[in-house]
Amino acid sequence: MLTTEGEKMTGPRNLPLREIAFQASKFLFKVALLAIPFSSFAQDTQASIPRPRRKIALVLEGGGALGLAHIGVIEWLEENHIPVDYIAGTSMGGLVGGMYAMGYSPKEIHDTVAATDWDVILYDRLRYRDLDFRRREDLRTHPNTLEFGILSGVHLPEGLNSGHQVGLLLDRLALPYSTLRNFDDLPIPFRCVGVDLVSRKEQMFGQEHIYKDGQLSTALRATMSVPGIFSPVRDEEKVYVDGGVLNNLPVDVAQQMGADIVIAVHLQSRTLGSQESLSVIDVLKHSAEVVISANEARSLEKLQKADIAVIADVSKFTLTDYNKYRELIAQGRSAAESKANLLKLLSLTPEEWKDYTLQRDARKRQAADIPQFVAASVGDSDLEAQIRHDLAKYVGRPLKTSKLEPDLNRLVGTGRFGRLGYGLTEQKGSIGLAIDATEKTNALAIIKPVIEIDGGDYRTPIFTLGTRVTAFDIGGVGAEWRSDLLLGSHYGLTSEYYRPVRAFSRFFISLQARVESTPFNIYAGNSHLAQYQLVN
Repeated sequence: MLTTEGEKMTGPRNLPLREIAFQASKFLFKVALLAIPFSSFAQDTQASIPRPRRKIALVLEGGGALGLAHIGVIEWLEENHIPVDYIAGTSMGGLVGGMYAMGYSPKEIHDTVAATDWDVILYDRLRYRDLDFRRREDLRTHPNTLEFGILSGVHLPEGLNSGHQVGLLLDRLALPYSTLRNFDDLPIPFRCVGVDLVSRKEQMFGQEHIYKDGQLSTALRATMSVPGIFSPVRDEEKVYVDGGVLNNLPVDVAQQMGADIVIAVHLQSRTLGSQESLSVIDVLKHSAEVVISANEARSLEKLQKADIAVIADVSKFTLTDYNKYRELIAQGRSAAESKANLLKLLSLTPEEWKDYTLQRDARKRQAADIPQFVAASVGDSDLEAQIRHDLAKYVGRPLKTSKLEPDLNRLVGTGRFGRLGYGLTEQKGSIGLAIDATEKTNALAIIKPVIEIDGGDYRTPIFTLGTRVTAFDIGGVGAEWRSDLLLGSHYGLTSEYYRPVRAFSRFFISLQARVESTPFNIYAGNSHLAQYQLVN
């Protein structure tokens, strides 16, 4: 690794001067080899054969919104005609690196970040209009989002965020590459890192998994699935979470890909002050930082193995500062510029750069084909049939994701799915629209708790605990048996059976039984005279 004078690093101590000198001489020797023509080693009678260019890898560290600084680094590399032959990244480094590997230009990546509603992504919100009327009723009477599954014992969701909205973003970005399975076939060969929680073996937190093939959008979602925040990605018997748990700066992965020279981008973040006031959201954010920071020492060790270390000072930002993308991108550019004396040794001539970009762009895939069928993978034949029915309108016409995604949101708005993703699939020579559905782990029976506190009148405060229990598919797909129980100042029991004419139809029949008691206060001016319980 090479550093410049005055550059500060967190974690382990800087290398001794002797080691820095050794690393510098080793790097300069590598670069010098680029300029030595192969013919100087050949006999004068042989034709001159140019030596192949040494391969350069770009390694991008994870770090939530901090990873947007990588866009600035890539911008600077492009402007200075520095080629990238391999990309390896983790978490947000995996997303930015994956987009660049797919052929998105730095401007296109920048525009995607600017156009994304990050509040929707981070909080996995469905707009009110996307909820069916039953879920709208739930939201009005039970506005909290906490749910407990009770079908096979009480259990919580796998994460605060199901990953539906971020999944739609990744599916949209990777749509042209839906049928690609080998990441070496991307415009730039790509790797990202996840952690398998099932195959832990000797590791306390799981086993590192290098994504080099498979579904690209799934790989990107896995490398970004911060434990506890996002639901993990399930693939058959495996359960994958954010690769930052074990390998947040995968320099070793880039070296295994065959890189001769490695450029690694490290995100230098701030540490939490002991006197800072914290909200629940702050605690969750800093908990995610702790997970990543637990691997910081290992990341810095790997940074030492890179040929060029670009260190972006993002200490003024937090993991969720996506709205500050302009400042973060500027920090990335500044970090790359600080290593200009080394990086420019790798620059290509205008002619070489033109040849490089032509070869890279020739591997890009353009807009998606016209789907000839709809395939759904749910595990429930009735739900699969419903999905195929609702999305049949996309068969035989160019796929418009701006129309498809709202339809998928409305299906998730029924409350039956944790997430719905999409892509393309090939069957018997025909291209189809593939819908990947993940049912909620608590989809068939859920509890939503509620607490009501009203201290408007200190003499007669109101305190009520309650819960809503909903069981699905009782007597048919889309049918619900819903019961509300209240205990306290208000008490009562309401039970309703609801069944649509057909699955998820707007027409339905409903039977309801209810008994409840509500406090009723009588006042004379400001004087409280009496309180009665009204029983219905």
